[in-house]
Amino acid sequence: MNQDTQHVHFVTGRLAERAVRDIVASVADEFRFEYSISVLPITVAALMTPKWLLRHLQIPDQADRVVLPGHLHDELELIRHSFGQRIECGPRDIRDLPTFFGGKRLRDAGYGKHSIEIIAEINHAGRLTSQELIETAQRLVRDGADVIDIGCTPGYQWNGVGDAVKLLVDHQVRVSIDSFDSWEVSQACSAGAELVLSVNSSNLAAALDWNTPIVLIPDVPG
Repeated sequence: MNQDTQHVHFVTGRLAERAVRDIVASVADEFRFEYSISVLPITVAALMTPKWLLRHLQIPDQADRVVLPGHLHDELELIRHSFGQRIECGPRDIRDLPTFFGGKRLRDAGYGKHSIEIIAEINHAGRLTSQELIETAQRLVRDGADVIDIGCTPGYQWNGVGDAVKLLVDHQVRVSIDSFDSWEVSQACSAGAELVLSVNSSNLAAALDWNTPIVLIPDVPG
């Protein structure tokens, strides 16, 4: 490695591994940096918490910068307290990684007509401002999503979930809700959510009152 070349270490989960590897390789070639990638033992990177990350993250000695998933931005200082100032958070959407380094956002190739409906999730939607939520949802719709899935934050009850769903519906955005919290789901359905994801035995009884289609999942994967 050239002495002046930066080494950037990226952190992701299993589900996004392929996309992260492809996009990082392209960005590294364009912006001329060395890189490494940690695929941590979690399916969805957006479910990482600082406490969990502290137990699992190992940083290569040669790393000048460490780029974490964007949803950890609010806890960045806590993580830096353990790992140092070279820690930073990337964008929430991996396709925005080129803009993180000063380039242009990747555009998806067209996939032609489709007979299925595409659901695009906004993870930890409660952390976004109303304007950020609308802009993110509308961008995903432009990119091909038919339904925007509002992802809530486990362990935190989002009091404004109903208002957020109504805001999107008022902007002609179709909405689904992803939460195990029965109250959050009830508020979302009353505001116009047309599908409920992640229903299992913990909230199945409440689903009878939602009058909304659900996606039933097992209590234990496998």
